[in-house]
Amino acid sequence: MRKLIAVFAMALATLSQAQLLDRVAVVVNESVILQSEIEQRATQVRQQTGQAITPQVEQQIIDQIVLEKLQLEQAARQGISVDQRTLERALTNFAQQQGLSLTALIERMGDDFALLREQVVNELTIQQLQRQIISREVTVGEREIDEFLASQAGLSATNVQYRLLYARFTEQSEANAVAEQLAQGATLADLVPEPRDLGWRAVEDLPSIFRDNVPGLRQGQATPVIESGDAWHLAVVSDIDDGSTVIEYQVRHLLVGTQGRNTEAARAIINDLAQRMQNGESMASLAQFSEDGGSAQNGGLLPWSAAEGWVPEFGEVISELEVGERSQPFESRFGWHIAQLEDTRVSTNGEEVKRAQVRQQLGEAKTQRALEQWLLDLRSQAFIEVK
Repeated sequence: MRKLIAVFAMALATLSQAQLLDRVAVVVNESVILQSEIEQRATQVRQQTGQAITPQVEQQIIDQIVLEKLQLEQAARQGISVDQRTLERALTNFAQQQGLSLTALIERMGDDFALLREQVVNELTIQQLQRQIISREVTVGEREIDEFLASQAGLSATNVQYRLLYARFTEQSEANAVAEQLAQGATLADLVPEPRDLGWRAVEDLPSIFRDNVPGLRQGQATPVIESGDAWHLAVVSDIDDGSTVIEYQVRHLLVGTQGRNTEAARAIINDLAQRMQNGESMASLAQFSEDGGSAQNGGLLPWSAAEGWVPEFGEVISELEVGERSQPFESRFGWHIAQLEDTRVSTNGEEVKRAQVRQQLGEAKTQRALEQWLLDLRSQAFIEVK
């Protein structure tokens, strides 16, 4: 949604200034890029960044438009389109960001609103295509999560913080003696007068001499004695905050998948189920039509989960619902959903929360790499002619 807002903001600032030059600049398969499109995009870049439009920047703009045209062609071949409700919701959200109602935005933009609407439709269409082509193929295994959590990058990314008590010694023998007694169960406060409390620190903010030693230590454990600057140093982990407190959601949902049918057919089915609920049927009774085998047998009820435990499209919708509220139909890489928020709670189950966070982070990184490769392949197979 943040990307969409940026697109809308640029469009709002520049559409009225576009020069309509009716000249074909580039042929892309069955589509064309007009010079007016390039001029519009250049104006957007100039206003947003203050960047001069050099030949190199203009080529980057053309490359971006080419990729958009190729993706829109692919979406058309696969029958992907944006339903009116999704479009209106996106435009309404943008208008609210500007402090306007949708009606006020339309009045303010006048004839330019049609151009904005076209840009929004294109952006939403490309997002749907990318979900279908890329996201469905991306998986994150449990072993990948284990390896990431064991790395320093993993500890940093999952917001683990350590509180350290620190002592400095001028004699190595004294430092070693304290370390031995700590290993036998003594506390640093028992052995050193007023040890220094370094406070709460993330991994990247730990003193450099301890950064490689503290990650992985449990509460009460000490680092090795470390020599640095004509002195000997050690620290004890007095407390650990693994960032595990999180809101969990209990959700009931229906899923109509896109395996074996196109997105329009799936959307028609989910819209019919939505209408039946509007007419008084319960979601639990309609769960027999849901294609999520795990929850369909339980009236559509999913296990408790943090928003990060679901795919981003699903988690974003759930986190915006009030208890008892039901969503409009929406799409994820698995198909079309309707979700209802049953309840929320605060969870302190650190391990599950961390694994959910890492699964999402690794999934997003893998999705981005897969997307970049797919776009390269898409362009390499296209016919592109610059006029």
